[in-house]
Amino acid sequence: MNLCQQFDNVIDNENDNAILRLAIKKLPQDYMDVIHLYYTKDLSAKEISDLLDISNTNAVSYTHLRAHETLANL
Repeated sequence: MNLCQQFDNVIDNENDNAILRLAIKKLPQDYMDVIHLYYTKDLSAKEISDLLDISNTNAVSYTHLRAHETLANL
């Protein structure tokens, strides 16, 4: 891959990241919190449930799944 192609890939990735960030900001706050903690802080569902004081780890997994479904439909 030449330098121009590499640069194009970086630009495409930056555009994709910007679009993804905008989409995430449209999520309900509880979905956004779980996505943020899971992907940027690398926390497990258990750690997120403890941090957000959610009594059931399954609730975090469900919220994570619903956030993905919501993003897919935006």
